[in-house]
Amino acid sequence: MSFQKPRGLRNNNPGNLVYSPRNAWEGQVGHDGRFARFEQMEDGVRALGVTLLNYQRKRQLHTVRQIITRWAPPNENDTATYIRRVAAALDVGADDRIILSDRKTLTLLVWAISTHENGAMACERWLKHEDVEAGVDRALR
Repeated sequence: MSFQKPRGLRNNNPGNLVYSPRNAWEGQVGHDGRFARFEQMEDGVRALGVTLLNYQRKRQLHTVRQIITRWAPPNENDTATYIRRVAAALDVGADDRIILSDRKTLTLLVWAISTHENGAMACERWLKHEDVEAGVDRALR
């Protein structure tokens, strides 16, 4: 069975970050309609990681429910399902406190969001572990 690479992965933007000219992300090369495009997957992963870290550092969002509600608001998404899937992927409760400065936790969250945004089969096929690890490492610097 063949299928097309999802937009987020075509754009090297596995989290489907919305484009904003105010964000001069490392490796950003424009946009594809609503969503940012990145030169390399590692750049898109870094931008996703930095955004999530800023949710904790600047907005004091510390649970999967808080983070995903901000990331994928109910007016645009099935946020309840998104929260359940991400919490299960991290093996935590939706209201358990998580620490995104922990490399493993941030990596799991990036994978969970990427999988929800693009589909598990697409991520298995096109999202490389080394790109996620390198992007997360850059986000944590």
